[in-house]
Amino acid sequence: DAMERAGILKGLAYEDMEYQIRNWFSFIWTSGDNIVEQHVHNLDVIMWALGDKHFPVEVRATGGRSNGLESPKYGDRFSHFSVDFDMGNGLRLLSVCQQDPGCSGGVGERIVGTKGIAYTQEWGGACTISDRKGKVIHTAPKDVAPGLVMEHKCLLDSIRSGKRVNKINQLVNSTLLAIAGRLSAYSGMRFKYEWMLRKSKENIVPEKLHFGKNTNINVPICGKYKLS
Repeated sequence: DAMERAGILKGLAYEDMEYQIRNWFSFIWTSGDNIVEQHVHNLDVIMWALGDKHFPVEVRATGGRSNGLESPKYGDRFSHFSVDFDMGNGLRLLSVCQQDPGCSGGVGERIVGTKGIAYTQEWGGACTISDRKGKVIHTAPKDVAPGLVMEHKCLLDSIRSGKRVNKINQLVNSTLLAIAGRLSAYSGMRFKYEWMLRKSKENIVPEKLHFGKNTNINVPICGKYKLS
């Protein structure tokens, strides 16, 4: 809506590639859906906390699109996902994200351990740990800068010192989790994570990338979207 009011989309229709690129967050082929383009950051935090050795054994997800989001004008992506990642050995990862209009917001993580529960705060606030009864037993020191500040300090320090920080493996792994959740939610099917890594042939990119028309804009239907 904001881009339309600003005249950025003047003369463009939803089937125009340029329209889809400018509205990249609304279309599956440009964004990977909101679980990949936004919620992946939360999955990244959890994977960092679990360590590099933990990967899902099985994935089962649900999701859908709000009736208030006109399609295809406002794209074809889902507006909400809920994913159950079975990490093996009794460990579960519940991933929930939502971009439905008019709903309560919230961004954060909760890690439940044997002796306590760790909470992250929205947008880089201080982390806390409580016991299983809810009593706060640890709060991050006040003199520690928020994570959203420290990540940029780490980046700039690495550039200035010439000491490169390479986190590509972690980034790839977190993105793959998000893709697995998306694929399960679209299809409504449960599958082994290893199957997706080794056998999935899914391709969401249009056959032709050019400033022309792309009319293949369809909201996935659970139970009809085929695993590939």
